Amino acid sequence: MQQPTPFKSSALSEVILGALAIIAALLLWISPPVGFLLTVVLFALLPPWGRSITERAIISVTVIAGLVALTIPRGSDVPVTQSS
Repeated sequence: MQQPTPFKSSALSEVILGALAIIAALLLWISPPVGFLLTVVLFALLPPWGRSITERAIISVTVIAGLVALTIPRGSDVPVTQSS
C-alpha cells in the first residue's frame, strides 16, 4: 500500500517544492512571521515519513528539536546573553 503524498512525483512538482523551500528560507529573514508559518506548513506536508499530516508535523517537530539540541549545546562555555 502506497502512502499518500501531497504532490505527485514529477520534475515540475520538485521544482515547485524547491522554490517554495527557497521562498520560505528567504521569508524567515524578510518577514519572520510569514516565513515561520510557511516553514511550518512545509514541514507538515513535505516529509516522507508519517501517514497523516498531523503525524508528519509531530515527527518533524521532534527531528527539528533534536537538530537544535545538537547544534546549540547548553553545557558549553559560551555564555548565552541577549546580544549573543
